[in-house]
Amino acid sequence: MRGAIVAAGLAALVSGIAAQDLLAQQDASRRRLEISFDLEGRVTLVAENVTIREVLAEWGRVGGSYVINAEKLAGGPVPMLRFENRPEREVIDSLLRTAAGYILGPRTARTAGPSLYETVMILPTSSPLASGAYPFSAGPAVPLRTPGAPEEEIPPVVPAVGVPSPEPPAAPAPNPAVNTTPGVFVPIVPVTPVTGGPGRGAGS
Repeated sequence: MRGAIVAAGLAALVSGIAAQDLLAQQDASRRRLEISFDLEGRVTLVAENVTIREVLAEWGRVGGSYVINAEKLAGGPVPMLRFENRPEREVIDSLLRTAAGYILGPRTARTAGPSLYETVMILPTSSPLASGAYPFSAGPAVPLRTPGAPEEEIPPVVPAVGVPSPEPPAAPAPNPAVNTTPGVFVPIVPVTPVTGGPGRGAGS
């Protein structure tokens, strides 16, 4: 009797676990994606078990926006997303919070959908350089100007037409106190000293 009760309890436990697994599988297989826009820039979004890429694809289809680089977003299905009558910018910011960044282009005359944004461009993830430094890009070579270059020479002075040239300064008058008469050249003949002869002393 006791064994039958234990067996029945085990069977019920197994059945409960199986039922929970079945419900979980059903929940995982249930997919829902609904989006709508109003004329005041607000959006209502309900998403269940879908990826952000799928949400953005539906955004572009219903809202008439061009979503660029949505395929670069990583991540699996999101269990639940719900926004009711929220501004589009707020919803986009929540959807792309894990992205490297995004740029929104406002709606123009060629936009066919109700969304306020014609383009939603998602920035690709940037990877830093291995060296941690920015690449150096040399600009165009500029010739250096050194002193003495032809373009820096002093141009010659050209007298103006019709203006008389200045007279050269007059030579100074001779000073009468200074004798300018050429002198007489007298050659200097060296004198050879005479040494004393035989029998003459130095004092004779």
